[in-house]
Amino acid sequence: MLTRWNPFNELWGFDEPWGGARFQPAVDVREDENMVNLKVELPGVKPEDIKVEVHGNTLTISGERSMEKEDEAGGYRHVERRYGSFTRSFTLPDTIESDKIDAQLEHGVLALRLPKSPKARPRAISVKSAGAEKRSVPTQTTEGGNGGGKRPEGAPPERR
Repeated sequence: MLTRWNPFNELWGFDEPWGGARFQPAVDVREDENMVNLKVELPGVKPEDIKVEVHGNTLTISGERSMEKEDEAGGYRHVERRYGSFTRSFTLPDTIESDKIDAQLEHGVLALRLPKSPKARPRAISVKSAGAEKRSVPTQTTEGGNGGGKRPEGAPPERR
């Protein structure tokens, strides 16, 4: 379902501003029998700066985290926060209903809910005994008895 992590993609690049790696949001993925949930850390990113797309079986989250305006009175001595554009892509299984994906941004965390199709959800199947066949019980032919004969084997006792 997810793209394999490559640690070499996250090494610091010396050709980028501030001598560091580009902004790459952290993602948590949780799956249960009905849904796949993604939580993407996007502090300081506005909803209008985030784009979520599905093309075929690929979910792509992209956007930009802009640097805050610097005060005229002072400058930065050291910057550790990363800024700039980002893109994260995930391969979705065929069991996801891509037309029902929901995305909400709250407190700097983008929550994506990807529902699974009902066909993909597990269902319980009852197991029956192979030797438990129904026995037929003859119907009563006269009132108060079974035609004067004995009760068939396995038939419930008569009530009077």
